[in-house]
Amino acid sequence: MPKALSNLAADPVEMVRLNFYPSLSQGTSIAESGMPNLFGSKLLAQIGMLLSMTIVCVALWLMYDMLYSFSLNDIVRSLEKLSPSWVLLGFVITIASYLIVTGYDMVALHHIKRKVPYPRAALSAFLASTFGNNIGFSILTGTSIRYRIYTGSGLSALDIAGVSSMCALTTILGMSCLFSVSMVLQIGNNPATIGPLPAGVMQATGILILLLISGYVILSAYNPLTLKSATWSLKMPSAGTTLAQILLATTNLSLVATLLYVLLPIETDVGYIEFLGVFALALIAGSASNVPGGIGVFETVVLVGLPEISPPALLGSILLFRCIYYLTPLAVAAMLLTYHETQRQKHHIEGLQESVLDVLDEIGPHIMTLIVILAGAMLLFSGSIPLGFDRDLLPMEIPLFLVELAHLSGAAAGVGLLISSRGISCRLGSALRLAYKLLLVGILTSLLKGFGYREAIVLCLILGLLWYTRSEFHRKSAVLEAGIPFKWAYLLAIVLAVTVWLGLFSFKGIPYSDSLWWSFSYDNDFSRFLRSLLLVVGTCSIVAHLDGSRPDPLPDPSESVILSRIRKILDRESGLMANLVLLGDKRLLFSPTGNAFIMYQIQNKSWVALGDPVGPEEEHRELIWAFYELCIRYGAWPVFYMVNENQLAFFNKLDFSIEKMGDEAIMPLRDFSLDSVIRTELLVVQNRAIKLGASVEIVEGQALDHLIPELKTVSDNWLEAEKIDEMGFSRGFFDHYYIRNFPCAVVRIDGQIVAFAVIWTTADRGEMGLDLIRFHVEAPTLVTDYLIIETMLWGKETGFRRCNLGIAPLPGFKNYPLPPLWYRVSVLMYHSGQPFTRENEAQERRNTLTWKPRYILWPAAVEMPRIIQGINRLISQKNVKARTSAPCMD
Repeated sequence: MPKALSNLAADPVEMVRLNFYPSLSQGTSIAESGMPNLFGSKLLAQIGMLLSMTIVCVALWLMYDMLYSFSLNDIVRSLEKLSPSWVLLGFVITIASYLIVTGYDMVALHHIKRKVPYPRAALSAFLASTFGNNIGFSILTGTSIRYRIYTGSGLSALDIAGVSSMCALTTILGMSCLFSVSMVLQIGNNPATIGPLPAGVMQATGILILLLISGYVILSAYNPLTLKSATWSLKMPSAGTTLAQILLATTNLSLVATLLYVLLPIETDVGYIEFLGVFALALIAGSASNVPGGIGVFETVVLVGLPEISPPALLGSILLFRCIYYLTPLAVAAMLLTYHETQRQKHHIEGLQESVLDVLDEIGPHIMTLIVILAGAMLLFSGSIPLGFDRDLLPMEIPLFLVELAHLSGAAAGVGLLISSRGISCRLGSALRLAYKLLLVGILTSLLKGFGYREAIVLCLILGLLWYTRSEFHRKSAVLEAGIPFKWAYLLAIVLAVTVWLGLFSFKGIPYSDSLWWSFSYDNDFSRFLRSLLLVVGTCSIVAHLDGSRPDPLPDPSESVILSRIRKILDRESGLMANLVLLGDKRLLFSPTGNAFIMYQIQNKSWVALGDPVGPEEEHRELIWAFYELCIRYGAWPVFYMVNENQLAFFNKLDFSIEKMGDEAIMPLRDFSLDSVIRTELLVVQNRAIKLGASVEIVEGQALDHLIPELKTVSDNWLEAEKIDEMGFSRGFFDHYYIRNFPCAVVRIDGQIVAFAVIWTTADRGEMGLDLIRFHVEAPTLVTDYLIIETMLWGKETGFRRCNLGIAPLPGFKNYPLPPLWYRVSVLMYHSGQPFTRENEAQERRNTLTWKPRYILWPAAVEMPRIIQGINRLISQKNVKARTSAPCMD
């Protein structure tokens, strides 16, 4: 570590400057910490979810009103009348539908000109569609699933985003076409209404949509649209591709409609075309509500649109439809995903039994999160309905207080599983242990409150799956440490809303009275439901209060603590990139021990962490988790920029997209000299520079302070000549406080400074590197090469083992005003009259340079161009100017 850093504590100017570094402490508000105001975008997202929740509640209320004259037994009896042959036909239709869904991905792959074997594309389409339909947010979920599968076929993150977007477009075209055609076909029938709206309005809307689709197809035939931004472009499908999308999606959705149609009561007198219009409208309403599976919304629209059918019979058909088309494929999809992960990891799997366990270890937390939510919902739902015929199997000798306690305990276990599912998704060991206990409680209470052996068996299976995946739950944070994001709370609120609806519908025939709250008997299920509901609501309220009152994880700017931590961490750090923390343009997130930190900055929704965590490697994963959860809490996208390959497997478990940026070139200094024959060019440059009167001096500390005005002149001259502006974030910019922390190589000719470079170093002298290389436009062209040569010789003499020559970027990541340092050094060392390339000088490169890959990682559901745009803005000149005067204040 340069001596200048050790002098920071005595410099009041530096103390003020470091005051802008946030540290991980408690009780700091967004305004106090200088956090950019994300309130607007986050509020819009929350308003959207609240609107969706309102739609669900209204839909449930309408269903309650329509079904008020019926009971749960009516729904069960309607299902008993359905012929098994029709149910079997429903499974056949489901298989045909999902086979057609596989064509969505094939058409998308054809459009982006990528070839993937059909089995792999079919697997991707099936899994993405199934998980998207059940979990909700299908575009985001589908992108995540597709990323895990298509990366094995060589597709980039941008390719996968294109496939997901094309599949979403296919679905939209299919729903629009199905709706418009069904509306047009009913014009001759002259119905008064179609669904809940006047027929004239619906038919006019259908004709308008059909005209728009036709115009889109015609436009695609003559001049396909091209969507462009500053960093990417996407050509919209041709007319042939568009027609294929419409044909596939319309056929698939017609099959799905047929599945529900064959499950309707036998005495139904509704034509298929009339039913198709209502189904299409319900499908669109369910998708627009953004509710998982359109639950509640889809049912309500169908019930309102088909008043000719008995409501309980129609609702029973819809429930069976959901079991066949949603839940059964979900179980198959989970098994297929397990099989796929087995194939991906079979290089470290020895046997079939071990492969299953290893796969569960890898992907278990993702699947188990959903399963734990379903387990909690099952416990809550079972406590909201009468016990039924299983009640007769309950031994009467069981004391009443145990039955009452079982109901309360079952409700508590159900809501506890819903809450702990958040910790399960974050791989918290405490959440896993809590889920174990809650499932055991659920198993016991299921038997005590009505001998619900089926429910107990299901819970036992879930408990076994959790036990098999236990090795992945290694984090040691508390259950509520990860917090409950608004989107998570929204999903749980839907489960609670359905629970309340089930209870109110099941016991609607019992008049309410205050005495019900303290009425206890074996047959008084309504009282037990009320007490359980009070317990659930109370538990949710307490958890919400605890989560809302948690100290803000945003840091408190305490300069003395920050300075002490930075010095201690950098004194032990072996990576050069950590030196960028001294620019003062980043925020810091420290580990709980204070021995490691992540440096990051914010650009719109992207929270970009630069490099790997700085500090002991054993604290890296927990720190990455902390940063990830902080981003999720504020509705942001966690991005990791220029990280090495050490943690890629861990990031992959978090469903991050991974893209290689380039390779970092490392030059060994132990054998570096000018005596080698192949380095004659280096010696020529040195001799010519000396004849011109040039000399290099390494300056640091107070001696460097006196040279700042001259260095500033050279820097401004270079910027003006190159017609570029200062950059920041991932590279240094000229700033007195930053430069004085390092040794500086200065080139003089006749006593005048004509070039300089900042020298990055590590405390263990393992590595050095150059940053901020600047030269005067009127200086001889060889001064930069001379500066590099002498600095590397100084590094060798001083005891440094390696010289970091920077990153050789891949196409799409080139953002250098000049060729990177590795290029310039390589030209000098292997000059042969031709430009140096990594291809035509491969042997020399292998013999002298070590190449370490660097990556960029971001959430799989987010398009890569948006991430790159955000990073480019962070590096851009405007941000640098704003932060030079006031670091960390956007």
